[in-house]
Amino acid sequence: MKRRILTLAAVAVMVILTLCACAPEGVPAAPVLSHQTGKYDDSFTLTVTADERATVRYTLDGSDPTAESPEFPGEGLLIEDRSDRPNVLAAVPAAEFTVESTHTPPTVTKGTVIRAAAFNSKGESSPVVTATYLVGLNYKDIKIISLVMDAADLFDYEKGIYIFGKAHDDWMANDLYAKYAEVWEVEGNFSQTGRDWERDVLVQVIDEEGALGIEQDMGIRIMGTASRRHYQKSFRLVAREEYGSKHFDYELIDGLTADGSGEPLTRYKSFVLRNAGNDNGYSHVRDQFIQSRVEDRDFATQGTEPAIVFINGEYWGLYTITEDYSDNYIQYNFGVDNDNVILVKKGELEEGTEEDFAIYEKMMEEIRQREFASDEDYQWLCGLMDMESFIDHAAVHIYINNEDGLFQGNNWRIWRARATDPANEYADGRWRFMLYDTEYSTGLYQDGGGYDFNTLKRALSGNSDWSVLLGKLLQNETFRRQFVTTMMDLRNVNYERLSAGDAVFMLGREYRPYAPEQYARNGPDWVIMWSDLDTRFDTECGFVRDFIGKRYWYVPKMLGETLGLGETFDINVDVSDKSGGTVKVNTAQPDFENGWYNMTYFADYPVVLTAQAAEGYVFTGWSGDVTDTAPEITLQLTADTVITANFEKQ
Repeated sequence: MKRRILTLAAVAVMVILTLCACAPEGVPAAPVLSHQTGKYDDSFTLTVTADERATVRYTLDGSDPTAESPEFPGEGLLIEDRSDRPNVLAAVPAAEFTVESTHTPPTVTKGTVIRAAAFNSKGESSPVVTATYLVGLNYKDIKIISLVMDAADLFDYEKGIYIFGKAHDDWMANDLYAKYAEVWEVEGNFSQTGRDWERDVLVQVIDEEGALGIEQDMGIRIMGTASRRHYQKSFRLVAREEYGSKHFDYELIDGLTADGSGEPLTRYKSFVLRNAGNDNGYSHVRDQFIQSRVEDRDFATQGTEPAIVFINGEYWGLYTITEDYSDNYIQYNFGVDNDNVILVKKGELEEGTEEDFAIYEKMMEEIRQREFASDEDYQWLCGLMDMESFIDHAAVHIYINNEDGLFQGNNWRIWRARATDPANEYADGRWRFMLYDTEYSTGLYQDGGGYDFNTLKRALSGNSDWSVLLGKLLQNETFRRQFVTTMMDLRNVNYERLSAGDAVFMLGREYRPYAPEQYARNGPDWVIMWSDLDTRFDTECGFVRDFIGKRYWYVPKMLGETLGLGETFDINVDVSDKSGGTVKVNTAQPDFENGWYNMTYFADYPVVLTAQAAEGYVFTGWSGDVTDTAPEITLQLTADTVITANFEKQ
């Protein structure tokens, strides 16, 4: 009986197979690759599984397979380290896409990108499957982003977004002044903007452990202003429903939280792979360092994380994954619906309607007409603009000696909610600032010099709207006090010379292992000719630390001389129990983990100290040169002062 059952089962299988063979041939299912995208220590043989009636065809250049593509071999494909193979995309001459360098990279590190599809006898194909294999490559503790796309979308004369191309030739032919343009003004395909210059790309994120984290079709554009002319260019990646999903749902940047919830930020509409801007070829960490030190201030900052980028299997360089400012950024970070966001960048509407832009223009026109020495005018402006946001933003630009920022009329953004919402403090209808592209600072082209340059005087002598506004506002005593106090708070806490210097070092550790390969790949050529690539990164980070250390001592002198301030005194602030609580000093929040803080303030203005007890503790009073039991005290310094906030367990 058992044998009869087996025979009937065999007959059933034969019938099913016969029926399948006779069934109409439909569009094949996607083939299945034997190995997933990721890092591999050793070479292996890749095999494929597919409908036996279909033919699997594949490509290795990032393009989609066609009916003319090679047939996937029955014995499989050997996947190995291909770094010794000739460059393909990296072999495109620098003259095709930059005037800043003539660099020719060495043979670059390579992985294998395979795209495969199954074809039936009619030439109909399955969906394309794509995998990136990185064999024997020494990238540890860093994300790798594999961009897979049609190479023509980068380098084609008419549609390639990475090169001079047709747009450059048209510009040269039609603009009489083109031949006199500065390097950063040269136009080409790479300088074009808008959806017409967005191309399809498959984005694969390989996590620090070497496994595929996410794979998604997106749009890709060239990103930046002057840095579009660099040899290594930045990319903006955009999720759209037409590509498959209108969000990129992945924990892309470690440590970011969503809308104050404390939960990891796992949703992006877009993000940037940044080439370090002006800092490309130098330290690569200036912007990340500057922003990371002021995340607690009253303006938006961008989360960042280093990553290695490959395009069609070729090493493209060390990049920084950077949050992209947009209405979606505002929604994800501040809880204001993206449809309710007005965003203005460098005086031009970026998000919103023409009616929204009229609101901005009306405010700026009235700012130009008003004086702000009177409290009436000042309070009017405070009702339209988050004044703490402006003060913080202006103070940072002045402190770091930003030579391409707010007071040069460049690299600034402001935003506000169109409709107010009493339940959300950020939806109060006031304009707030957004910090970005800060790296043309901290002595970038001066080997850390410029720390003793009077940037406050420069800001006040400028002719931008923000320079004029700052000059007017400093005639108001309320603003003047807050501005001076904030500048000193930045000096004493955010950019305190020792902790900030350590922060440069710690951030540098994330980039250091990958810097020599980045320099060798992307130059520029003068770096290759005159620098030791193994030590250059450390030297450049040293310049940033030098600037911060020396700027610390100069800022009080700059403020005192420019604003006619009096003497300064030191205040030494400590806590009795680091677990018990902390102290807010004016607008700054020191971290007492490593001990007390010694701070300097002008006697012209009082210092406000606020004791903040941790959960399970109570504040019991101040001790030292000042004794008091009130959690918040105001000190008018007349001598150097030592004070401790005391906390006890409940």
